[in-house]
Amino acid sequence: MSNELTISLSLGCANGNYKPPVAYESGNFNQSVIGASEGVLNCTTSAAAIPLSSVATLGYAMLKNLDLTNNIDVGLTSGSFIAFQTLKPGEFSVFRFKAGTTPQAVAAAGTPKLQYWILND
Repeated sequence: MSNELTISLSLGCANGNYKPPVAYESGNFNQSVIGASEGVLNCTTSAAAIPLSSVATLGYAMLKNLDLTNNIDVGLTSGSFIAFQTLKPGEFSVFRFKAGTTPQAVAAAGTPKLQYWILND
């Protein structure tokens, strides 16, 4: 089978007189192995691994900061935590993790919750 995943995005901006055209993208992608890891991670100011109990090889991910006040940094560990994105309150992202990495999350402050859905590649 092929094209098991469907991703659709639209990005618009209206800031005063700045109103670029809305960008739309969509695509279908393959998933080699059935399965995903999903849940809610209670973040702290210490980096913690995002649980991957049902994921053998990292694939696409959707992450959402459920907090109303605090940012969450998402990143990887290579000796120390290296953030590659910040999710502000209510923000979400969709992207593909690099296989063989260990995704982690850390709160800027407080104990915000990170909703995660990480698919097998």
